[in-house]
Amino acid sequence: MNERGYVRVSPRPGTIMVWDRNRKGAGAAGHMAIVTGAAYNGQTRKWTIDVRHVNWNGNCGEHPLRFTGASGMADWGNLDGVNFYFRR
Repeated sequence: MNERGYVRVSPRPGTIMVWDRNRKGAGAAGHMAIVTGAAYNGQTRKWTIDVRHVNWNGNCGEHPLRFTGASGMADWGNLDGVNFYFRR
């Protein structure tokens, strides 16, 4: 990503969220989405991240999705296995 002009940042609207393969619900190829909202709850130490993306769980159309610390499929209390990038 650095070679293409992107820098790694904290989650925020407009960033690209990139899942490592086989992490937090992503398949063997990984996954990407555009972040539309992000908030960290310091009390619970969990993120809430809103995205728009395609091809998640077999859904081919573009759709919004919210990942929270309460998401059953993954622990969103930490961001291990996902990164966020912004183009310089």
